[in-house]
Amino acid sequence: MKTMIGTSKNFAWILAVQFAVALAFLPSLVSADQILKKFRPNYKAVLMADADTGRVLFVEQEHRKVYPASLVKLMSVLLTFEAIEAGKTSLESIVVTSTKASKIGGTQVFLKEGEEFTVRELLKAMIVRSANDATLAMAEHVSGNEDSFVRLMNQRAKELGMAHTEFHSPHGLPPSRGEKHNVSTAYDLFLLARFILQNHPQYLEWSAIEIDSFRAGTFQLVNTNRKLMRAYNGMDGMKTGYYRAAGFNLVSTAKRGERRLISVVMGSPNVKWRSRITSYLLDKGFNEYQTTELVEAGKIISQTVLVEDGQHKEVSIKPQMSASLLLGPGEEDKVKLFYQLPEKVVAPVEKGSMLGTLELRMGGKTMRQIPLVAAEEVPTQSFFASVAESIFNWSEGDE
Repeated sequence: MKTMIGTSKNFAWILAVQFAVALAFLPSLVSADQILKKFRPNYKAVLMADADTGRVLFVEQEHRKVYPASLVKLMSVLLTFEAIEAGKTSLESIVVTSTKASKIGGTQVFLKEGEEFTVRELLKAMIVRSANDATLAMAEHVSGNEDSFVRLMNQRAKELGMAHTEFHSPHGLPPSRGEKHNVSTAYDLFLLARFILQNHPQYLEWSAIEIDSFRAGTFQLVNTNRKLMRAYNGMDGMKTGYYRAAGFNLVSTAKRGERRLISVVMGSPNVKWRSRITSYLLDKGFNEYQTTELVEAGKIISQTVLVEDGQHKEVSIKPQMSASLLLGPGEEDKVKLFYQLPEKVVAPVEKGSMLGTLELRMGGKTMRQIPLVAAEEVPTQSFFASVAESIFNWSEGDE
């Protein structure tokens, strides 16, 4: 296998080199924004990132441990989606409200003990209204009891790389005496939000709802983030969180054209500041970063691969698809293209068959990987041509 690199503008080949570890691209190295510094007393941590590649475009205090409040419901929703996917339950399965769920406090839909709802209805109450009683009822439905569900939450957090997160409840209410706060970070919550968007985009079908009904139309579900969603172009979710010690938290996402961004704001003193900072972060992303095509689908590259026993000695290569990245001014030259191709292949080679990969890297981190395919067919060399070539090579060797 051979590896070649080049810039997005220059395909000159050089020997493979070791890039700096991916830490060079971690959020903590993104420079601070001067305007946002003025907002600093009004948040504990902030983050803004490209949802597509996961590239973090701006952060401050991304690994600071904070209280997520109802943002923990993102994990509860994810585990419900995964239980449905695994066939353990379904959107139409019936959930029976327990005594414990009926007596929970905070924002709720006032479930009564023994009252029955479908998983679909409770998910809507969890996502749109941030209902604590619906969340606890769902946790008990998925795992049998709250403690078992919380263990599952923490296990899943580790699997997702949420290194600084510790869950103690599925709903995020402030703890009672003797209990512990849920703890997370802006970066961990970004990882969770992006995973949901990539693997369960149906979440947005609920989080984009501003107002809906519950309990056969007798109870109104009002989205806890409806004012900002209405005001901000392209915003369609994701989750709010608040109690006094936590402050006002928000994980949000917005899409304009093909660009989708995620922002995280933790610990604001009120909704106004939370919304203002969120809007600023997303505006910064949409205004300062543009989608830039770096690789054109079907355009033959300069490198070829040798073909053994083929009618042609080599085969041309082309990218199977185009590749774009969200880039700021002057960043295009920082993108490195890594071509991974074999030294040679054996005929026959079918047109369009995959022969290698092309990686787009920034700061040592792979942002995109696309297949490289044969641009043409190379049939097997005929027997007589093969014999003739062998004789020719033999005679050349005698000289």
